[in-house]
Amino acid sequence: MQKQQAFVPEKIKKFLTENGWEKVYDSFPDGHQTWHKYYQGFWELVIYSMEDGRHHCNLWYGSDGIKPEAIFSLRSIRAVLRRRGLAT
Repeated sequence: MQKQQAFVPEKIKKFLTENGWEKVYDSFPDGHQTWHKYYQGFWELVIYSMEDGRHHCNLWYGSDGIKPEAIFSLRSIRAVLRRRGLAT
């Protein structure tokens, strides 16, 4: 019997929570996760699960953002958040 893979790997969850991100919404298995952080304003990170098993992320700044600050793959999450001062 194959073990079901987590929506977001544990090491990513740990990285986000250790850097002050709070998970506020989880629509597993066919949807997305939403994380919030307050750092020099309101930030929202949305992680989408694709049908092929990959993930992509949208990073928003402000609660009324029209366009995301960044769109990237889950593989790049550490570099993108560190570049913006949202993680160490």
